[in-house]
Amino acid sequence: MVNRDQKLALIDRVVAGRASEMFTNFLRVLARHDRLGLLPLILAQCGFENEKRSGKKRVQVISAQELPAGTLDKIRDRLAALLAFPPVLETAVDRKLLGACAFAWETPFMMVRCGPG
Repeated sequence: MVNRDQKLALIDRVVAGRASEMFTNFLRVLARHDRLGLLPLILAQCGFENEKRSGKKRVQVISAQELPAGTLDKIRDRLAALLAFPPVLETAVDRKLLGACAFAWETPFMMVRCGPG
């Protein structure tokens, strides 16, 4: 187990001088308060904030089976043309959909059929 002083020394040895002083101090504060384990959550929240500031919104794409990357690209492009914001796709599989896709975002739920026919 690495103790607090060792974590601070590691930050000073590895991060200081390579990152901004603000970021280095941020890591030191987290280390002093035994909160370095929160870094993955903080990074995720920063990503969400960046999306929000750039006008993007998350759209859930739920399909009966996993969709290939090319299909997801087509869905993303089509949704971008239809919606007033750039979509960031989150995918999930629900076998009960039986060949359909469901899309949801901050507006009311919308069901759209995917696939042939």
